[in-house]
Amino acid sequence: MGVNLPHTIVKPKQGNVGFETEDITNFYMFHYTPDAIVVKADSPFQTLDDLIAAAKA
Repeated sequence: MGVNLPHTIVKPKQGNVGFETEDITNFYMFHYTPDAIVVKADSPFQTLDDLIAAAKA
């Protein structure tokens, strides 16, 4: 079975979809969805370290 975490977690919150998130036991993750952090070109954050430092501050 493939697992898409956002849908597995969010769908039951939207209504009766036939399962609850707690009902799922994941035993193998064969795929992941890549993520990205994107900022505008004129952003003060030019690197990930810049963004992390601002978040910590």
